[in-house]
Amino acid sequence: MFLIRQGQDVHISLTALGRRRSTHHRKPSLMTPFLTPPPGPAASTAPQRSDVAGLLATAAFAAALLSPLRHYVGPQKKVQRDKIKHDSFPISTYPMFSADRAGRIVVPHVVGETADGERINLSYRLYGTGGLNQVRKQVARAVRQGHADTVAQNYADALHRYCNPEEISEVLVVRSRFIFSDYFAGDRRPFAENVHARCAPGGTATLCSPGILARPDSDTSMKDR
Repeated sequence: MFLIRQGQDVHISLTALGRRRSTHHRKPSLMTPFLTPPPGPAASTAPQRSDVAGLLATAAFAAALLSPLRHYVGPQKKVQRDKIKHDSFPISTYPMFSADRAGRIVVPHVVGETADGERINLSYRLYGTGGLNQVRKQVARAVRQGHADTVAQNYADALHRYCNPEEISEVLVVRSRFIFSDYFAGDRRPFAENVHARCAPGGTATLCSPGILARPDSDTSMKDR
């Protein structure tokens, strides 16, 4: 009887212990914070004001980057004119790289000629102190606007002031056409040339009548190049 009674007591005690354990929560593990969603209201799916502002700013930035493309619409002559006229850094069409050179280039520049016919490229410092690109643009603009004689006069006066160390007899303002294949093969002479103004050091500059002078040894017409 005692053993049976003792067995019954053990069975009752184990059953009660199991019930007490089932009524308590389990001890949280280390992964509980990652598996349990944080308390709080549900996230709203409606667009916020900050989202709209960000989208507008992105669209405006993309439109500014693509804006130079409008200069590439229309006939080829209009495109060549507009993309250089409206070019502006940093939103630039970079015409120095994108322009179609067609294997040749026309360069307005200034050369000095000695008494025996030798030609010497004159330094841009004789014209101004703004740097090579700035002087180059000023010379090109003067030639384009019909003021090549002013450029020739300034160069000639500078040579006369510095005692003409190269013994230049005449300053020429020219527009020269160079052919890339000839130039980079070693022939640095222009394929054709147009003299716009001339001036002797210490003298007075004069404008020249327009006309293209082809290189004497050239057997190719200007239309072919």
